[in-house]
Amino acid sequence: MELLLRGILNTSPGGIMVLHAIRDAEDTIIDFVVTHINKSVEILTGASEKELIGQRITTLVADTVKEPLMNQFRTATETGNPVEFQYPHRTDQDQVIWYHSKIVKYQDGVVSTFLDITKQKKTEEKLAEKNKELQELNRQKDKLFAVISHDLRNAVAGAQGAYDMLIRRL
Repeated sequence: MELLLRGILNTSPGGIMVLHAIRDAEDTIIDFVVTHINKSVEILTGASEKELIGQRITTLVADTVKEPLMNQFRTATETGNPVEFQYPHRTDQDQVIWYHSKIVKYQDGVVSTFLDITKQKKTEEKLAEKNKELQELNRQKDKLFAVISHDLRNAVAGAQGAYDMLIRRL
């Protein structure tokens, strides 16, 4: 059965990690240790199973996301409610990779699934940039139409005045 489950987990395109809570003397969660991963974790992170199993999550993630990530893991563990969020990860090569993660309680810890959504984030950034450009073009179009409208009004008013003078002279 375990072989079947491992086979199923390893066919997932998303990373799946099982983490166990580490608690202090007051029973407060202070960290999580990686106990299981699937092959996609190795592919997504570039780290091997040997490198990840037994590691604390706080040693694996960047300082900028450490506390927010720990809060999400604690929330899922303590409340039993699933948590879903997105976060950036900076690699050793200074490349930013965006992940979409879902965390659910499992025993005294969590199962964390995550997908690389970097392409989606880049597409969203491009769309936001194009939207800004479109808004600027619309602003310029509105300004141009206002100028044309003003000029036409003046031309029509001038023609109307000349027409009125001609009619009065006749």
